[in-house]
Amino acid sequence: VLQNVFDGLSPRSREHRYLVPMPRLTGRARRSLMDIDGHRHVAWVALLDGRPVAICRYVRTGPDSAEVAFEVVDAAQGRGIASALLDAVVADACASGIAWFEATVEPGNAGSVALLHRIGLRLTPVDGLLEGRGRLCL
Repeated sequence: VLQNVFDGLSPRSREHRYLVPMPRLTGRARRSLMDIDGHRHVAWVALLDGRPVAICRYVRTGPDSAEVAFEVVDAAQGRGIASALLDAVVADACASGIAWFEATVEPGNAGSVALLHRIGLRLTPVDGLLEGRGRLCL
């Protein structure tokens, strides 16, 4: 699933997601992204016509906080998939006792910025990126 979604991202979309050029997933990155345990690290996948097209995840950074990240293959962007997937992940996080989400995003990633604002994050410029933390809004 991870590799299929990664392969569906353009170089620019990969840079938006990983904040650096990412021509391929290294073994270390793959292991980290696949270290999902359902509590500390949670990931949800969206399927379209039976194929994985998006992943949204959170990783706990404290007892009631987590960092959130998401990616949607280029061919499926603009269909509301990230929004629906993020809604599911926020509901899951709230049910698991998470009250705060954190994120880092590129300033030019308008879609991600809008989605993060919608769930309660207020982003501010830090070293050329946007970083934020906000109380989750269902």
